[in-house]
Amino acid sequence: MPGLNQLLHAAKIGDGKILTGAKGLAPQTESVADFQRIPTYILPFDYATGGGIPCNVPTQFYGPYSAGKSTLSYLAARGLSRTCMRCLQPIAKCKCPVIDFAHVCPTCGKAKGECSHKSEPIELCSVCRKPRLVCTCKARMIQKTFLCHLEGMPPDDLYFRTLGYNSVDNLVIGLPEYGEQACEMIEAAVKSDDCGLVIVDSLAGLVSREEMDCAYEDAKVALQSRLIARLFRRISPILVREFRRGHLIGMIFLNQVRANIGGGRFDPTESTPGGWASKHGYRLSVRINQLSVDAASGEKEKADGMKNVGRFSVSMLGSEAK
Repeated sequence: MPGLNQLLHAAKIGDGKILTGAKGLAPQTESVADFQRIPTYILPFDYATGGGIPCNVPTQFYGPYSAGKSTLSYLAARGLSRTCMRCLQPIAKCKCPVIDFAHVCPTCGKAKGECSHKSEPIELCSVCRKPRLVCTCKARMIQKTFLCHLEGMPPDDLYFRTLGYNSVDNLVIGLPEYGEQACEMIEAAVKSDDCGLVIVDSLAGLVSREEMDCAYEDAKVALQSRLIARLFRRISPILVREFRRGHLIGMIFLNQVRANIGGGRFDPTESTPGGWASKHGYRLSVRINQLSVDAASGEKEKADGMKNVGRFSVSMLGSEAK
């Protein structure tokens, strides 16, 4: 009787689909003890999360309104712009050579705008003429952030500059009209070589096209939950495929809290929109809240009386330790 490896390879599944042990899962490193992480450079947060936002797995920021969820995600985007995604080191400590990546025509090889071909330009290293993920020069790689904004108008550039973030060069904002279009934008951003972080703000604002077109008196049960479940089912294998080809990318889903109606005495009193499917997909879940100062512990109140203490609790699920 043939062995297991012979049976699997005889089935013509394809190269790279069958692994002996865990080798070959991460081609860019010989041994991975944990997920590579994108630092936010907020020391308490990075310490609590083991280094920052884990790559190629979904992360959730949730909490009440005005808790600081969006601001923390924008600070994570600022941390990405200050990190080389080739060596995962801060720009000040990065030793990778600084080489430009130019957009050229795949047909004639000329720069974008210098040829008459209508084909989509591709990004190549100006020295070795290879894409950034397989660049043999090991050039410094600064990735962009894609913000899928689902709640009205996104913040203006003044807000990002107040946070110390250069949004003009490092941020791409998508404003979908309905949930299915947002899912297509998210999937396309994950597959983009120059994208290092995807922020979805927020899952609670994800509204399907069917719900947008129906009348207010129509009952549409669990449309949002089914859409989010489909998004997580599709995005999980795509993230694994991107990781195997050396593309490190973080995913942050912002979510809100809702009162849990009904239930028993010891059931949780709050829930998050989207159903249970998304809860099984997260590998890092962070509950964020903004509280008043604690005078007993020595914290001082600001003169304007505003809340100025941000607190968060981190839940690293069991799958992250594997």
